[in-house]
This record gives sequence, C-alpha cells and structure tokens, in this order.
Amino acid sequence: MIEIRPSDLIKLETLSKFIVGGDSGARLRELKDLQFLREELTIEGLGNVGEVGDAREAALNAKTGLTSLILGWGQDEGPASGRDAESQMQILDCLQPHASIKNIEIDGYGGEQSISTALQADAANNSEVVNAKTGLTSLILGWGQDEGPASGRDAESQMQILDCLQPHASIKNIEIDGYGGTKLSSWIGGLSFVHLERLRLCNCRKTEMLPSLGVLPQLKELEVERMDAICAVGPEFYGNTAKPFPALETAFY
Repeated sequence: MIEIRPSDLIKLETLSKFIVGGDSGARLRELKDLQFLREELTIEGLGNVGEVGDAREAALNAKTGLTSLILGWGQDEGPASGRDAESQMQILDCLQPHASIKNIEIDGYGGEQSISTALQADAANNSEVVNAKTGLTSLILGWGQDEGPASGRDAESQMQILDCLQPHASIKNIEIDGYGGTKLSSWIGGLSFVHLERLRLCNCRKTEMLPSLGVLPQLKELEVERMDAICAVGPEFYGNTAKPFPALETAFY
C-alpha cells in the first residue's frame, strides 16, 4: 500500500479536511507546501499538535486562495503540549490566515485569551472592532456559562464589552445569548438600526429591563427567552412612537 502525504501533493487545490494525527499520524507542518489550496479548509485534531512550530510552518497566512478556515480542538486529546492553555494560544496565533479570509470557525479552543480580555484591556480603541465591519449582515454574541476569566464574567465588565460590540447601522440580524449584565446596551434599541429585521435575546438572566425595541421600523421577528430578572414590560419597551413595531410579524416570549 502506497502512503500519500499532503506534502506530496503540492499542486493540490481542494483539501476539505486535514486531521492532525498522533505520534505516527499526519503533522500540521505537512500543509506548508500546499500553497494552491482554495475555498474551505477544516483542520481537526489540533490537540495532537506536539510542537508549536508545526503550526507556524503550516503557513496558513500564505494560502491566499482560502475563503473559509475551520479549526477544531478535540476534547482532552493529544499530548499535553497541545492541550494546555498557553500552548493552544500559541498554536492559534500561528494559524492566522490571510487578511481576505471570509469565514473563520473555532471549536473546542481552550486558551485563556478571549475577546473579553482584549476588549476590556483597551475598550476605547476596540469600540469600532465590530462597527467597522460594514459587510456583516448578522451578528451573534454568546457568553458561555461561568467560563473565561473573572474579568469577562462579572456584570459590569460584560456591560462594557457589549457596549464595545455595537455593529454598523445596516445590520439585519442580532442574537445575544448568555449575557450577564443587568442592562442591555442602549444601541440595541437605537433608532439607527433602521434595517434590523430579527432580534433574539436569550439567557440574559440578570437583565432587568428591555430597551425601546418598538421604535425599530423593520423588525420582523423578535425572540425573548429566559430573561428571569424581567418581571414586567413598561411603556419604555414600545418607545415614544404612535405605532410601535410597525413591521413585526413573529414574536416569541
């Protein structure tokens, strides 16, 4: 049986999935010479990466034909060097794709550095991180249950982080799940979101009041679930308008 390694196929354009093996399996550095890869690349088994240098040698930033990159760490798999938080952060740093990538998915990552710490470290400079992404039509923000550093879990920090994640005015879909702040950012019910069609608020168990959502002129679908701290909805929910929710078609509470 002839064994063919990815490094033998330097003209290869399509590689839908690459699985990093254990001691005798495929190594991440074997992607180094595959400079013609196009479209989507999925890399699984990143917990099996024994040396951070393998991730650097993979040279993902040089594969300019890729439009989608999916990175997966398995659950408690591979050597300790591929599982500890510090190594995972270094590996992820080395797997940075080229600047024109359109889709990135990261699953099972166990590093400690997160968007929470990055935003809190310099909230002023990061306030435009999402706002500047004018090509986005959908924004989904999720807080895990009791995960991440304390700075990313307390209510005050989460409110500051959410404030910094205001998207551009043409966004059409917003979902917020697991948020732990006592109030939502004022931008969520802002009049500037004239194109917003769908809003989902879920598991925001400490939030005490809903913003003025009735003023959103194009909102067609509203979903509010498991908002335990909200006992009643006041007139502020409808906003100062004669006809609140003019386009609403579906509502879930």
